[in-house]
Amino acid sequence: MDVDTAFDRFDSVITPSAAQRRVAAGRVARFTAMLEALGHGVEVLSSDAGFIVVYPAEAAPGRGSAAALRQVRNAVAEQLEAHFGRSPGWTTTLRDGVVRCSIDSAGAAKGFSVDVMPAVRDGSRLRVPGRRGDGWRDIDPQERRAGEWEHYPAMVRLLRYWGRDSVAPLTMELLARRCLPVHASRTAALKRFFTAAAATGEVEPGVRDRFRVQADLAATAEAWARSGHPDGPDIAVHFLRLMVGPQFPKPARDWSDVGVGGDAGPRPRAAAAGGVSLRNPDGHRAALPAAFVAAPAAPRAEDPAG
Repeated sequence: MDVDTAFDRFDSVITPSAAQRRVAAGRVARFTAMLEALGHGVEVLSSDAGFIVVYPAEAAPGRGSAAALRQVRNAVAEQLEAHFGRSPGWTTTLRDGVVRCSIDSAGAAKGFSVDVMPAVRDGSRLRVPGRRGDGWRDIDPQERRAGEWEHYPAMVRLLRYWGRDSVAPLTMELLARRCLPVHASRTAALKRFFTAAAATGEVEPGVRDRFRVQADLAATAEAWARSGHPDGPDIAVHFLRLMVGPQFPKPARDWSDVGVGGDAGPRPRAAAAGGVSLRNPDGHRAALPAAFVAAPAAPRAEDPAG
């Protein structure tokens, strides 16, 4: 299978439908109004991944990023109670420098989650909490990369899908702004993203290890895609499917005997190879750690608002 075709087919699976976009738009409008009530001068920036609540410098919540997260969590909880009634219809938790708002019932057709990140304006930039509320980091709210690369929105959707159980969607979107290149093939962009994101310190150590494994898989996929081998694109799709999960299109053949970089690993089955060498383009073989081969949890429908 062609690599670009595989990416396009996968994006068609995870892209929200028109009905889902309408539901999301209603949630965005409702949450924006709710969050604007958190304080005088508050500005709310929304995206497909969540909301950034921007406070003017003179009205910064708390005396540090951890205090800011706690204060915003309490303020959001008050607004949720006013709009949705008392819990257990909803919960708030702290995760990856955001307040995760989970709406379990309250008349909704199904549960959904929304991430809210506090920020303090500092000139043209924003200061937002680090992963554990341990200090601040700067982001540029004016940064808009979608117009620089036609595949950028789809790649962010892919990254949010991949990290749905381990990285807050809003955190992943901000990592993409910082680490996802816009002038590269999609496999090369994934390799460079995971390599750069693993070095930022903005994710948990266990997730950082997974980022490094993803970077190795993407590097192998990119090498096969560019190898000139007649089966190179199909083998590249195999490694991309190992990265993304079973929702990613299948290659035309089973290439599970092909190694992932390095010097050690299983011997390929000659019969399955049909006489074709299954060494990597660099001539190496290696085994993928079993913990990362296991299929991920069943996917949840992509929710543009959370």
